[in-house]
Amino acid sequence: MQPSDTIGSHLCERLLAEGNDIICIDNYFTGHKSNIRHLLSHPNFEVIRHDIVYPYMAEIEEIYNLACPASPIYYQHDPIKTTQTSVIGSINMLGMAKYNRAKILQASTSEVYGDPLIHPQREDYWGHVNPLGIRSCYDEGKRCAESLFMSYYREHGIPVKIIRIFNTYGPKMDINDDRVVSNFIVQALRGDNITIYGDGGQSRPFQYIDDLIEGMVSTAREMSAELGKLDGCSEEEANAVSTMVGLGALKYFILKVDPKKTMLFDPRESIDFNGNTGPFIQYTHARICSILRKATEAGIDFSAAVQADYLPEEIDLVKSLTEYPSVVKSAGENFAPSVVGAYVYELAKQFNGYYHDHSILKEENAGVRTMRLQLAQQVARVIKEGMKLLGIDVPERM
Repeated sequence: MQPSDTIGSHLCERLLAEGNDIICIDNYFTGHKSNIRHLLSHPNFEVIRHDIVYPYMAEIEEIYNLACPASPIYYQHDPIKTTQTSVIGSINMLGMAKYNRAKILQASTSEVYGDPLIHPQREDYWGHVNPLGIRSCYDEGKRCAESLFMSYYREHGIPVKIIRIFNTYGPKMDINDDRVVSNFIVQALRGDNITIYGDGGQSRPFQYIDDLIEGMVSTAREMSAELGKLDGCSEEEANAVSTMVGLGALKYFILKVDPKKTMLFDPRESIDFNGNTGPFIQYTHARICSILRKATEAGIDFSAAVQADYLPEEIDLVKSLTEYPSVVKSAGENFAPSVVGAYVYELAKQFNGYYHDHSILKEENAGVRTMRLQLAQQVARVIKEGMKLLGIDVPERM
């Protein structure tokens, strides 16, 4: 986080008001300690002066990565350091998220679209960028950061969210920030002529800081809901799931290795929810069960046959599902349970990537939504059957 700047300080206030314990990291390059001075005495608030281009580790559950100067006068002051903050800083924060199995939100920017040819910009628009211009240190750094977040999600299953922030204004803005709204206000207060940029005919979106904070927090909370946590479970049920995950971690770690190869057991690696582990596959099954459970609770009937156009990713999932019988046959003929383990892991990873890019419950077309629920249901069924062949149970929530 970058707590002493405008967005970070407001986010700290919001999270503290909810009763959270906050650890903030800031090098104070663009922020001011005065923005958070009133929070320093709070028992749940801790500030560490540190630059995230250098590794940092703490025990946390949720990360908001806001680090990087956003105003041209600041990020062009040291363009190399700007890119380092976005890229190396993201790698360090993602590493901490991986270590803690924590969810992480990346504060990206509208600048990833470059000088867009489409207005307004949709999330599926790739942009019109100049990787060599003086603004590229910021634009390309943020684009690379988004790529890193998606790679950590696809390869390690880390729950990530990326938000692209447009022009935000509100209290605690730096008067020298050189932004449109702050310039208007400062010039008006000083009695100066108000600068009109361009020919005055262009349009720009603006958002008030409170609306941005609400969006950031609600986006992060969506991850908690998607993780299918054990809210409402009894202690006995929670213990049963913990035992299931622990045994699944051990069994999968042993069985995923070809019996002809040497294996070195690492307990910490085996229990990791990221990467090729039993808990990652178990979590994927629980995640799908959570989706299906929410659909049922919402009164969505997905039992009937439907006609729908399949996306390429959906066709790939169907192809993977049809390979299951031949995978089981091959494993049996060669006495190689690792073949089943590898298949189930790839299927789980494939579904997680698909679900991140395509909505299921929020899909507006009822036929497509039904098809996607049925597809998710089949993926969960195959994961459950495949893990059962390995002697591993999968929970419906975790």
